[in-house]
Amino acid sequence: MNMKLLIGFIVKFIMITAVLLIVLAWIFDVPVVDTLLISLALTSLSYVMGDLFIFLHAGNPTDQKTRNSIATFIDFTVAFLLIWLVGRILGSTSEELLVPDCCPQ
Repeated sequence: MNMKLLIGFIVKFIMITAVLLIVLAWIFDVPVVDTLLISLALTSLSYVMGDLFIFLHAGNPTDQKTRNSIATFIDFTVAFLLIWLVGRILGSTSEELLVPDCCPQ
């Protein structure tokens, strides 16, 4: 594996993990180990789909802005769907996924 790709993967993992630790572990009380596993799965999937496949093959190769926009949209969609799916698998209801414990209704 190219060192540049590995560094990109690690940076993406650190950023996703930081956000998910705040949102999932702190606000929604998801265990830290589960949050780390979700981060690893999300990073792997979004890096391969968004960064290696879609970004490199979408749109005109000279139009970085369009390619980046497409890859960002796909990353967001994959992240939302994966986190929602894992939340459902872990036994949360849709209402619990949308309204955290810290916020009264």
